[in-house]
Amino acid sequence: MRILIANTPLMCRESLALAVHRHNPDFEVMIADPASMDGGAERFGPHTLIRDDDGIEVGLQDGLVCWVGIIIDDHLKARISVDL
Repeated sequence: MRILIANTPLMCRESLALAVHRHNPDFEVMIADPASMDGGAERFGPHTLIRDDDGIEVGLQDGLVCWVGIIIDDHLKARISVDL
């Protein structure tokens, strides 16, 4: 499984990537700055995208089977979409 983590701030991206890798060492994890994602992220071909939740749904296409939108306000929340 390939997971692209593109949320803010950087510390959260790195922490999530480390946690995923520790629990699932066979997963490929890539972190990217959401403000400057380039073709490298697309060429990575992620199955899962973790990002900031801006209220816009991400279409599940091109191998993407799940996205997680993280909301940080008074509490940590998330919206998840899975294509089964």
